[in-house]
Amino acid sequence: RKQGGKSSRKTLKTVVSSAEEKYFDVALDVVGTGNAKAILLPGHHQLPFSFKLPQGLPSSFVGKYGVVHYEIRAEIKRPGKKSVNAKTMFTVNGLVDLNTAPGVSQPMEVRKYKKLCCLFCKSGPIGFVLKLPRRGFVPGEYLHFVAELNNHSTRNVNSVKISLLQKITFKANEKSKFVTKTVCEAKGPAVGRGDSESWSGDILKIPPIPPSKLATCRIIDVEYTLHFEMDLAGPAINLRQDIPITIGSVPLQTSYNDIRTMQNTAPALSPSAPSQDLVDGPTMFLQDIYPDLPPPSYADAVFQDRFGAQGGDENKAFDGSSEVNITQVEPVTRPGSDTPRYMPKYVTYGK
Repeated sequence: RKQGGKSSRKTLKTVVSSAEEKYFDVALDVVGTGNAKAILLPGHHQLPFSFKLPQGLPSSFVGKYGVVHYEIRAEIKRPGKKSVNAKTMFTVNGLVDLNTAPGVSQPMEVRKYKKLCCLFCKSGPIGFVLKLPRRGFVPGEYLHFVAELNNHSTRNVNSVKISLLQKITFKANEKSKFVTKTVCEAKGPAVGRGDSESWSGDILKIPPIPPSKLATCRIIDVEYTLHFEMDLAGPAINLRQDIPITIGSVPLQTSYNDIRTMQNTAPALSPSAPSQDLVDGPTMFLQDIYPDLPPPSYADAVFQDRFGAQGGDENKAFDGSSEVNITQVEPVTRPGSDTPRYMPKYVTYGK
């Protein structure tokens, strides 16, 4: 701050915090090894290769202030000529097994009531009982619930709302940035004074989203919360309740039959509809543990920000890394193209 005479001037300084993690960086020789030369004759060549991913990798993720992504780069070196380079991105679905997550298979019940009153009136209790059969779900499942709505007051309940919220924390240099997004929500019935209602059914279907937490990622954290709210008429504070929910990539064994029923009864996709990339089956070690695991599929993530920094990132090393930049990055596309740079495909069950 600078002062002179009767006027003062403030100088504002912008501080950018950033953090980055690298999970692996591996180079493979597809043709030729070391100093050995290999000659590729003119024409089309297919060069198969494979690489086993390390265990415990976090899921691919695209957020407003940071990303977790995985990239493959290929380079053809030509004597006396410029090298030819290409790259593509792929999705990693982190393993979150609901069968080993503590407490997610247990039913839960919460009650919330209060009395509305003023100086010269008395009012009975108003509130709700929210019941969940479990707290662990996978994309493609319905988040089942039963809400018992009771209004013994002298005011009306305008409506009730249930929402699945995604809460993201970006961390860099001991600073944090928080973002909350609504994954899906539904609006329930009004409840008149002195009335009661019951609200339930297959209402909230979980779309393709990343699983809870991001495994070993220490700079981006993803959590989910079920938010229930009763909108009260008049000058009163709404009744609210939040319940932590775990989103997994491997469903509970007790839900296998429900998932198969959804897969068998779902309508077939029309030829003009965008199809999902089917997965032949779970990985070998999951087949050994859960031989009856329903086959998942991959589907584009919902409501994710588009991947990409603001220009000039072609030479930036991103191999298997996670990056957080605590400055707003607007969704961008490839230069000269309307195609999004990158959109993860997440495991989902059913159709």
